[in-house]
Amino acid sequence: MLFRPVDGNSLVRATFEMHRFSNLLNHLRLVDNATRTERRLRDLLASIRDVWNSFHDNMAKYYVPSQNITVDEQLVPFQGRVSFIQYIPTKLDRYGINIFWACHASNNYPLRALPYLGRDTTSAKPSQRSQSVAADEVSLLTDDFY
Repeated sequence: MLFRPVDGNSLVRATFEMHRFSNLLNHLRLVDNATRTERRLRDLLASIRDVWNSFHDNMAKYYVPSQNITVDEQLVPFQGRVSFIQYIPTKLDRYGINIFWACHASNNYPLRALPYLGRDTTSAKPSQRSQSVAADEVSLLTDDFY
């Protein structure tokens, strides 16, 4: 996606060779294989949870937002094998991981992000859960701001 000639990032193409990037991706490991299976039973994002949490913490550490926050979703193209992949036929890249973002409204600075891992059926009784996934995600993204 970064190296596409039409909609990719020209700065990445100019400074980083695609075969070098592919080589680094092939050798990069983000998970401890000894504990992966037991963590995956509890968390579908266990493979990258440590990196995700570090990214998430750094987004909020250096920026104090005003009262105007917007929430939206993004389909990040992905064709690997995960149980939470989404299919949206109207998008250019139809398969991907759906991420809900809370951003500062005036400059689009990302404040918080939550990947959609499927409906959570274990956290509350069915009568306490919202009927809308979007409403649940919005409340999780904005709880600390209001």
